[in-house]
Amino acid sequence: MSATLERGEMKLASHGRLLLRGVFVTEAESALAHAAWQFLVRSFAFSEKTSMAVLQKKLRTLPVPSNEAAAGQFIAAMSQAVALEETIRLAEEATNALAYQAFGLQPDEILMIEADRGPVFGGF
Repeated sequence: MSATLERGEMKLASHGRLLLRGVFVTEAESALAHAAWQFLVRSFAFSEKTSMAVLQKKLRTLPVPSNEAAAGQFIAAMSQAVALEETIRLAEEATNALAYQAFGLQPDEILMIEADRGPVFGGF
């Protein structure tokens, strides 16, 4: 899942499919709200007691900072986490490409493997 912020509108998507939109934030709220959404989509676990409706309710409840310094640290930490996940994703792709080449896999075999793996980070 990915949480995005475009022109003040928060959106949630999974594999290119829009799941939630229409949550608008002010410029002042945007950085913290976006960081909070990024955290939620990475930490939320679906179970018998939780569903997409539960996640949507949590996402629609925007955080209210009580400590500006802590809010800034949280925003910075989430930014670092997202960058690190991207670095890991790229390294994993490069490693997989080397393994596919080493084993002499054909494109159709690679597609089967990739389809079985599914998303690694923040994906459902």
